[in-house]
Amino acid sequence: MVDSIDEAIYRTVHDYPGKVPRLAPLLGMRPGTLNNKADPGMDHQLTLRESIALQLHTQDRRIAQAYCQELDGAFVALPGDVVDASDSALLDLWMNLQVELSKSAETIREALADGVITRDEMDTIRAQVQRDIMAQLQLLQRLESLKQVDKPAGEGKG
Repeated sequence: MVDSIDEAIYRTVHDYPGKVPRLAPLLGMRPGTLNNKADPGMDHQLTLRESIALQLHTQDRRIAQAYCQELDGAFVALPGDVVDASDSALLDLWMNLQVELSKSAETIREALADGVITRDEMDTIRAQVQRDIMAQLQLLQRLESLKQVDKPAGEGKG
């Protein structure tokens, strides 16, 4: 049986455009070595540092997400630099948050329909809630960029 970390490693390597032949040189490996390290049936495994390099090169965080889920945690990628804090951009972020929350509610409703939540359903719920958190962090970061620096009491009064 393939666990979630093995599956994440395999998918990260094999979903990369150009697959193993294009990715291996970026990681300083031969294609056969990378293929073996990504194969859940092989004894060769990625080191932690190799998995970090893999995720940085592919911009794919499924391995980090799988690590966190194994530890009953959650991986949350922090949003990048704030580029646009316009009203329209804020509205887009707010609407994205509402869409993600709606998807979470539907996912939970479907999982509870039979009165039992399976491991797969819980994994799906966890992934959806993580997307909710990301949407909230993106909105928060955008709002933070609009914050004015507070002046000490009495300053600026004439």
